[in-house]
Amino acid sequence: MANHLEKHEHYVQGKQNEVKTLFILESPGKTELEKGYPCAGPSGEVMSKALLKISPVSDKAFGELIAGKDPNVVQYAIFDTFKFPLKKDDLKPGETLNESESIWQNLKDVEQDSWQQCKKMGCHSAKITNKILELSRSAPSIFDEYKNTLGDCLKSFPNLEEIVVCGFIAQCMFKEYSGLSEWPYNKWISWTHENDFFLRFVKHPRSCLDDKGNVIVKNGKVDWKYSKHRKNR
Repeated sequence: MANHLEKHEHYVQGKQNEVKTLFILESPGKTELEKGYPCAGPSGEVMSKALLKISPVSDKAFGELIAGKDPNVVQYAIFDTFKFPLKKDDLKPGETLNESESIWQNLKDVEQDSWQQCKKMGCHSAKITNKILELSRSAPSIFDEYKNTLGDCLKSFPNLEEIVVCGFIAQCMFKEYSGLSEWPYNKWISWTHENDFFLRFVKHPRSCLDDKGNVIVKNGKVDWKYSKHRKNR
């Protein structure tokens, strides 16, 4: 098992002109590192069930469908904010990261501790953002790579319409990258970065898993609040 994904961005190869929606997530976990692509585990199952709703396609992890070039997902792409795991437990025993990457793993500890202390979105995001600013000074290469790679990624999809950022860490990183003055949680806003996009922050798909890692389905639906912008339906 590798301790990194090879790249940040993943989409159906050869279909970048068809990508309309980019999901920005956090970092790979154990399953993602084993498979070599993002959204390979339970979080990817949440995304498939919420987005596709067509069995048997929706029974596969979202990242598996993209890696397998499934025609049902050519309009989607995934961007992992970090190529290495932020959760230290996701590394195999004895496996290590370089010094800069290890420093950035502290961001996960801050996220977990601040949520226990704050329980409010504004306070929680402020603590994560402050840590990002601190880390971008002490280990700038990681943040610089993220900014440069994300910028190139946005340019590589000429027909991209929507950007959906999932989870607090990915959202705080994106906010620092973009200079956003507002927090577009569960609402669409317009954002211009060379091109015009619709932008939305949503909860991480892992929030739709129970304590055993199973997808929570209520009344036949997964409660992951992503919906296409009304102008793109």
